[in-house]
Amino acid sequence: GCRRSLGGSVRVFVGLREYLRNRIMGGSKKSEKIDTVKTLWRIANGDERTRNNAICLLVSHKKNVLGTHGTQPDEMTYILERLVKGLASPKNNVRVGFFVCIVEILKNDRDIRFENFFNLCKAAHCSDSWKFENGDCLIGFILSLGALVRSDYSFKKEELHVFCKALVDVFDMKSYCGPICCNVLTELLNKESLLEKFDVKVFSSIFKDGLSDYSPDRLYLAILLEKKFPSYFNSSYYSEHLSIENLIAKETFVDIGTVLMKVEETLPNVHPLLKLLPCALKASWLKSFWSNALEPHFQSKSRKKINVVFRVATYLLTIVKKEKHIFSLLTSDFVGLMLNSNYKNNLDGGSESLKEFLNAFSDKLIEIEMSDAGIFGVLEILTLNSPGSLLFDAKTGTKTIHKILYASSSHVVKMFVESLKKVLLGNNTGITSSVQIKENSANLLKKLISHPALVDEPDWKSSQLLFLFTLSSFHIHQVCEHVSEVPKPLSVSLIKAVHEGFYVALDSATKVIRDMYTFLSDIVNWAKFLLANPEIASPIVKLDPEQLSLFERASHIVEKMNIKNDKKIKEELKIGFAIFYYTLSLQVLTESVDNIEATLNDLEICYSKAISKGHEDDGPMWIDVMIDLILSLLSHKSHLMRNISVKVFKLLGPFINPSSLRHILNVIKIKKDVSPLSEVESSSSSEDEDESDSDDEAENTNETVSSSDDDVDEIDPNFKESIRKALGKAAVTSEDEESLNPSDLDDDTLQEIDEALAEAFKKRGGSQPKTKKEMKAQNEQMYFRIKCCDLVETYIKSGCMTSSLTLVVLDDMIDVLSVCYLDAKLLALQSRVQSCLKSLTSQKYEDSVELSPDQVVEVWNKLRSRISKTTVPEMVQYIILGCNFVLKISTRKNISSVLLKPYLSCIEEYFRRSDTVLPFALMQNSLLVVWEGNYKIASNLAKYSFESNIRPFKKTQAINALNAYFRNPKNTNLSTGKYLKLSGKIISDAEKIFELPDIKARRKQKYLQTVLEFLKTLCAYERHQLDSQDIAHEDRWKGVKDSFSQFLDSLTHVYCNNTRRLMKNLCLVLQLPFRQLGITKHENDEHNEEEEVKQEKRNRKEKSRPKNLKLKKETKHRRLAIASSDFSFDAHSFIENEIPDSNDINLVITNGNHDESETVDAIQSGTKRKFHECKDGDIDECTPTHKKILVKPGSARTSEKKKVRWSNVDSYQQINN
Repeated sequence: GCRRSLGGSVRVFVGLREYLRNRIMGGSKKSEKIDTVKTLWRIANGDERTRNNAICLLVSHKKNVLGTHGTQPDEMTYILERLVKGLASPKNNVRVGFFVCIVEILKNDRDIRFENFFNLCKAAHCSDSWKFENGDCLIGFILSLGALVRSDYSFKKEELHVFCKALVDVFDMKSYCGPICCNVLTELLNKESLLEKFDVKVFSSIFKDGLSDYSPDRLYLAILLEKKFPSYFNSSYYSEHLSIENLIAKETFVDIGTVLMKVEETLPNVHPLLKLLPCALKASWLKSFWSNALEPHFQSKSRKKINVVFRVATYLLTIVKKEKHIFSLLTSDFVGLMLNSNYKNNLDGGSESLKEFLNAFSDKLIEIEMSDAGIFGVLEILTLNSPGSLLFDAKTGTKTIHKILYASSSHVVKMFVESLKKVLLGNNTGITSSVQIKENSANLLKKLISHPALVDEPDWKSSQLLFLFTLSSFHIHQVCEHVSEVPKPLSVSLIKAVHEGFYVALDSATKVIRDMYTFLSDIVNWAKFLLANPEIASPIVKLDPEQLSLFERASHIVEKMNIKNDKKIKEELKIGFAIFYYTLSLQVLTESVDNIEATLNDLEICYSKAISKGHEDDGPMWIDVMIDLILSLLSHKSHLMRNISVKVFKLLGPFINPSSLRHILNVIKIKKDVSPLSEVESSSSSEDEDESDSDDEAENTNETVSSSDDDVDEIDPNFKESIRKALGKAAVTSEDEESLNPSDLDDDTLQEIDEALAEAFKKRGGSQPKTKKEMKAQNEQMYFRIKCCDLVETYIKSGCMTSSLTLVVLDDMIDVLSVCYLDAKLLALQSRVQSCLKSLTSQKYEDSVELSPDQVVEVWNKLRSRISKTTVPEMVQYIILGCNFVLKISTRKNISSVLLKPYLSCIEEYFRRSDTVLPFALMQNSLLVVWEGNYKIASNLAKYSFESNIRPFKKTQAINALNAYFRNPKNTNLSTGKYLKLSGKIISDAEKIFELPDIKARRKQKYLQTVLEFLKTLCAYERHQLDSQDIAHEDRWKGVKDSFSQFLDSLTHVYCNNTRRLMKNLCLVLQLPFRQLGITKHENDEHNEEEEVKQEKRNRKEKSRPKNLKLKKETKHRRLAIASSDFSFDAHSFIENEIPDSNDINLVITNGNHDESETVDAIQSGTKRKFHECKDGDIDECTPTHKKILVKPGSARTSEKKKVRWSNVDSYQQINN
C-alpha cells in the first residue's frame, strides 16, 4: 500500500513537472504550430521591436517543436533556405532581421553541419559563373558566412580552410565586397581558439605587388595577418613575393600615404586602418612617416583627404611619448593647413576632425608633462611665428590656445604675456601685426592678468595694468619703466580696445577690495609722474587746466587720509572713499569735468562728515548722499564703476540707517497702477502724498476718481462700439439706464455674448508694439533694479542689518515679487528678488535693537492677507516663507506669543471653512520652529484630526503634521508633561482612530497608512518618555489595543504590502496575534492601486475629448473586450516568451541599425543586444534594450526589474511569486 501511494505521488509529480515544462516551453499542444510565412514577414519588418519578437518566436518554435525530431524536418530546411536567400535583399532591415535569425538558429542548434549550410549558401547566392552574379547576391553570400562566424561555430581545420578560401575569392570580385569580407575575416582572426587551425597559405592572395595599388581594406588585412602570423609573413616572405623587406618600413611610407588617401569615411564611421596603422609604427619613425606619407597631401584640394589627414594625426598622438615627437608634427605646412581648414559647412566632417585632433593634442601636452620651454615653444609655433596666428582659436573654432594657457605654469604665462606686449607695440618681426591681431592680443592679455597661477603675484599684475593704462591713455615718446619700447602709432580702434581691456583687467584682477585700492593707487601715482614729464609721454586727450586741477585735488585728498594708522572700521571706510577718489581722478582723463566736479564736491563733504562724526545712533546724513552717489554709479556704462559701487557699499554696511535703506527699496519697488517698467523717479515718489485720513478720503472720493480719470487714456470709440454690439440687449446705452441682470438671460444667450466679447477683445489685441528705443530703456530700468537688489543682498549678508529692518525689506520684496509674477518681461528681476528673499530668511540676526510686537503682527497679517489676493500659486510659497521668518524673528525677541492667536484663527478657518484658500503649509511650518505656541497648535490639530465632519485629506494633513512634530525632540523635550497629556488625549479616543472615511480604496489605504505611522511614532515617544519597553500592558493603550483588534477582525479588503507591514509592526508592539492578517491573496492585488490611478487618468482624458471621439473609444473598448473575453494573464506565458527552456543558450538579437548605406553594421552590431523580461503576456511587448541583458538561467546577471527563479520550480505558488 505504501509502495502504491509512493508510486502515485511520483507519477503525480512527474505529470506536474511535464505540464509545467510544456507550459513554460511552448504552451499547450494545440498551439504548437505557427504561421511560418507570416513570422518571416515580421522578421523583415522595419520596426525593430516587431522584428526582434518574431525572431524570438521563430527560434523558440524551432527549439521546442522542430528540434524534438531526430533529423531536421522539411520545415526547418525551408526556413533556413528562406532566411539565407533573404540576405540578398537590397533592404537593410531585411538583411539585419534575417542575419540575426540565422545566427540564433545556428547558435541554438549545433547539429547543423558546415557542409550542408555552406552548400545551401552557395546554392542560394552563387551560380556556375560568379562574374555574372550581381552585387546583392555576393553581399548575401558574405553575410551568410558571417552569420556562421557570429554564432561561435566550432570550425574544423578542413572547414576553416574552405571557409577562408571562399571569402578570399570573393574579396577581389567587387569593390564593395572588400569591407564586408574584411569585417568577417577580422572577427574570425580575433578568435584565439582558431589560430592554430588556420592554413596561412590561403591568405597569400591578399598580398600583391604594388603596395600603392592596395585598397584600405587589403592593407588593413595585410597588417592584421602580419600581426597574427609573424612567423610566416616576415621579411623573407615579403622579399620573395613583394620585393620589399617589410610591409611597414620607411621605404613604404609614400605608398602607405597613397593608400590612406583612398579612405573616404566621414565621422563617425572611421576606417579601422586609421586605428591599426599607428600601432604598427615605431615612435622613432614618426617624423619620417609624417613627412613622407602625409605632408605631400597637405596641399590637396579634396576636403575628404584633409579629413583623413586629421584623423591619422589624431591616432598618431597615441604613440607620442616625448617632446620632440610633438614638434615633429607641428610643421609649418601642417599649421597652415589647420588655419585654413575650418569649413563653414560641416557636411564632410572636416571641422569636427580638426577639433577632435586639437582636443587630443592639448590633452597630450598635459599627459606627457612637457617642460615650460616646450609648452612656450608650442604656443610660439601656433600663434607667434608664421604661419601661426594669434587668431588661431577663432580660425579653428576651438579653445586650444586658451586650454593650453590655462594649464600652463606662471613662468609660461609671463613669457607669453611679454610676447603679446611686443605684438601690441608693433615690434614683433616674427608675425604680421594687423589691427585685428593686435586687438586679439589685447584681449588675451587682459584675460591672462587674472590667470589662476598668478593669484599671489600682485606686483606683476600691477605692472601689466600700468602697461595697459599707459598704452590706452598716453602717447609714448621715450622708453620708460613699464613700456620697454617706443610703440608705433596706434589706431583709434586699437586704443579703444586697449582702454576697455584695461578696465576689464582691473576688475577681474581684484578679488579683495584692498587689492583694488593698491592697484588704483599705483595707477594714479604713475599718471601723475607721466603728466609731470611730458617729454616721456603726453595724454592722448588734451587736458585743460581745470581737469588737471581736479586730478591733483582728488589725489591730494587721498594722500592726506593716512589710512594705515586707523582702526579697522575707519580704515575700511577710508579705503572706500579713497577708491571713489581714485576712480574719479582716472575719469577726469576721459570724461567731462562738470559731472565729475559735482560728484567730487559731494564726496568731499561726505568724507569730512563721516570722519568727524563716525557712525552714530541717529544716522549721519552723509550716508544718504553716499547712497545717492552709489545709485547713480550703478547706471554707469563702465562695468568697473558698477562693481566698485557694490564693493564700496559693502564697506558702508555699519553706517547704513533705515532711511538710506528705504531709499534703495523705493527704487526697486514697482507701482501696480502704472507700467511695471515705469521710470525710477515715479517709483520712488514720496509716501506722504498717499497718506491721508480715512475721513478725508471719503470726502474727496469724487475728486480722486475724476483726477485719476484724467490720467487714463481715452478708449478707442470703435472698440466701444464693438463691445456694445457684442452685448446686444444687455448693453447700457445711457448713464440713467440700469444694467440688465444676467439671471434674466438664458444660457444660450449668455454663451453667445461670451463668444462675441471674446472676438471683440481678440480683434483689439494687446498694447501697441514699442520701439527698440523704448524696449532698451525698459531693459535698462529693469537691470538697474537688479543692481539695487544686489546692494540689498550685499547688506543682508554683511551682518549689519537689524531685525526691524528685516521686516521692512521682507514686506517690500514681497510687493515687488507679486508684480514680477504678473509680467513675463520681469523674469530676470523676479529671480533676483527671490534670491534676496532666500538670503534674508536664511540669516540669523542677533542684534540688540528692540522689536515692536505691533510691527510683527502687522507684517504677519499683511502677508496672510496676500494669500487670498494672489492668483499665482508660486507666490504662495514665498509668502509662507515670509510668515515663517516673521515667527522666527519674534521668537528670538521673545515676543512670539502675539502670533499665537493669528495662527489659531488660521487653523480654525482651514478646518471649518470649505472655501478657504489658506494653505496647510502655513500652519505646518510653524511646528518646525521651537516657540511657545507649538503646544497650542499641536493640540488644535489633534482636535481636528479624528473628527468625522472634517474632510479626509485635511485629516491626513493634520496627522502627518503631528507625526513629524512628535518625531522632533527639540519640541517634545521642552515640556514632557504637556506632551504626554496630549498623546494620552489622542489615544483615549481609540474608537475614532480606526474609523475609516467612506472614500475610494486608494485614498482610504493612504489614510490608514498615515494613522498607523502616527501610532507607531506615539509608541516610540511614550517608550522614551515613560522609560517603558512594554507599552502593550499600559492602561492608556488598552483602548487602542482593543480597537485595533476589532479593526483587524472586520477587514474585508486586501491592502498593499506597505500597509500590511505597518499593521504587522503595530501588532508586534501591542502584542496582538498576527493571524488576523492571514487573508488569501487575490490575483493582481498588488496592482490594484496602480490600476485605479490609471483608470482615473483615463476617465479625465475621456471627459476632455469631444463626444464623437469618446463614442469611438467606447466602441473600440467593447470590441476588444469581446475579442479577449476568454483571455487571462498567466505567468507561464510570460516565461515561455522569454526563455523556452532552462538549458537554453541566450537569445540574442540585433540592435536594428536602419542605416541603408552601411550593410557592414549588420555584422558589426548584429548580436550585441539581448532580451529583457516582458511586462505582460504578449510577446509583441518584449522590447530589447542596450544595457539590461537577460542571461541564461543560473547566471548572476539577471534583470533588475523582475527576477524569476529558475531552479527548484516545484509548484504553481513559486511561479506566481
